[in-house]
Amino acid sequence: MNREFFSTLIWVSFGISIFTFAFSNGEKTLTNALLTLGITVMYTLVIGVGNGFVNDFLSRKFSWVEQTRTRVIYGIIGTVLVNVILVFLCNYINFIVIQGNDPTKFLSGNMGISNWITVNISLLVSAILHAKSFMEEWKNLRKKR
Repeated sequence: MNREFFSTLIWVSFGISIFTFAFSNGEKTLTNALLTLGITVMYTLVIGVGNGFVNDFLSRKFSWVEQTRTRVIYGIIGTVLVNVILVFLCNYINFIVIQGNDPTKFLSGNMGISNWITVNISLLVSAILHAKSFMEEWKNLRKKR
């Protein structure tokens, strides 16, 4: 992970927060805009950095080209575990700590649905990033040959 990675995460956070704020049903106040930005930055940084660590670790240990199957298997396992844990952490902070909802309903109703949707979105983004990593390593190998 480098400076460009973090810069991209921050820009993604701004984009998502503007979209979320614009299309939310809440009041359009500065306080709500800043709260939306803060929550979005939390999700983006926590999940983005977590996935970055998994991807960097696996890329150092397993070559996409020479150990493709092993890299894919560990990538799937690591990505699923990290995303589920980090999404639940972020959702708990958002729904329970910030919004003050009942913690006993965290895994049911609207919060349960939101957990499921957020996990799936983060897994989709992670899969795209892993595919990008694979393609970059494959391209670099072709250039060397």
